[in-house]
Amino acid sequence: NAGVLLRVADTLSDINSFYRLYSMTRKRLLLPAIPLSFFTSIWETYVPQKNAVFLIAEKNGKVAASLMILAYGNRVSAEALGWDLQFTKDHVVAGLYWEAIKYAHAQGYSVFDFGRTDPKNASLMEYKKRWGTEITDLPTYIYPASSNINKTDAKNSRLATFARQIIFKNMPEPVYIAVSNLYYHCMG
Repeated sequence: NAGVLLRVADTLSDINSFYRLYSMTRKRLLLPAIPLSFFTSIWETYVPQKNAVFLIAEKNGKVAASLMILAYGNRVSAEALGWDLQFTKDHVVAGLYWEAIKYAHAQGYSVFDFGRTDPKNASLMEYKKRWGTEITDLPTYIYPASSNINKTDAKNSRLATFARQIIFKNMPEPVYIAVSNLYYHCMG
């Protein structure tokens, strides 16, 4: 009813639009953005095999939100999302999830996974719970086991949070992208 058009991405230009929103969202959340090359590789490799789909929501000719879903076996998983805050009142994110669920059902998948969430992210856990999701713990394997000794929760430390607020919040977009790329190259 909000005049939002939902469609499947069909050009590399759509992937660039997806990435613009994705990186803008990650910056707003004070998180580094996975490099564009990761998403273009998924586009080139998995979209032709029907194992990845990028959904685009547009309003008044402008991309308002985009969601990447991955498919394997009987499962579809929502993995990367970006949205423009000016379209929040139009509930484009909820519309994208709903279209992704309908797409998964129409394609014969039996499981729709809302993606992995840090249990400390209470607001996102609550949002996903409102969809009637079932929370499942996923195991994490670290090899060699000795590399996990004395490991701290560094990404949630006060210093890390402070650094993200200072660095990411005020950083110009091109610098933010370069720092994100470096982060994933070295640590991701």
